[in-house]
Amino acid sequence: MGVQLGHIEFTRRNVALAVLFLVGFCIFMYPFVNNWHYQNVADDIIAQYGNAVDADANADYDAAFARAQKYNERLVGQTVPDVFAIREGTTDEEYESYLNVMGNGMMGVVEIPAIGVRLPIYHYSTAASLEKGAAHIFGSSLPVGGESSHSVVTAHRGLPAAEMFSNLDQLVEGDRFFLRILDRTLAYEVDNIEVVAPSETRSLAIERGSDLCTLVTCTPYGVNTDRLLVRGHRVPYADGDENVGAIRPFGFLTKLAVAGAGVLVALVLLWLYARWRKRRAGETADAAIDAEALKPEHGAKVRHRA
Repeated sequence: MGVQLGHIEFTRRNVALAVLFLVGFCIFMYPFVNNWHYQNVADDIIAQYGNAVDADANADYDAAFARAQKYNERLVGQTVPDVFAIREGTTDEEYESYLNVMGNGMMGVVEIPAIGVRLPIYHYSTAASLEKGAAHIFGSSLPVGGESSHSVVTAHRGLPAAEMFSNLDQLVEGDRFFLRILDRTLAYEVDNIEVVAPSETRSLAIERGSDLCTLVTCTPYGVNTDRLLVRGHRVPYADGDENVGAIRPFGFLTKLAVAGAGVLVALVLLWLYARWRKRRAGETADAAIDAEALKPEHGAKVRHRA
């Protein structure tokens, strides 16, 4: 009876351990599932953008780029805006009219193959824009390239729902990132990485004759007291350049497979431990029975040889 009760107690403990393990597993997988879902949504939006660009047979994208570059010329010499402030309640109809193919504020796509990032870019760095993807800083050059231009693109870091620019600090000089704007792809090669205070914006100024783009996010990770600036200068682009040196992080399915293997190993270990405990309990019970059998019967006399 005692062995049986012990076995029931052990079974309950197993259930508690299994539940605890599953809770931990769910907590562990939460950011991966969220990021997988977010990236699927972002990929759908990016595909819609590409389809909208391709579907408009009457669009003159060369003229659209020329208009945007004319807009950028007016920014040369102006004071660099506070790029780190969330822009709420600030609107500019002229600014919003540029590169707005779908009418939803999406300007294009930023792709960083070295860290597996692919995000839509929206007008304004509002909270709503930054929840959906990357944001173009209003007041910096529109992301169409050209001499004496410096566009600034920012995104969150450390969100539980999406990686976004969480791994931006892994970029090194020589890495490339790409802006897909309308029917063109602009390539930039990283040439400067620095950490600055939120009030320091000199590094974002337009340099005459240069074609620059800077990616911005918060740092240190989870603290967000400073800003990480990753600047690139324009380089020629050829089809397939985005695949050179691309290092994709583990995808959701890979992470799920690794986690599943961990669960399987844990279950096997629990099963082996349960078998060992059961066998040990059985051996203890058998030993108790044998010991009981060896005892003299109650009231029996023990004879001694003379």
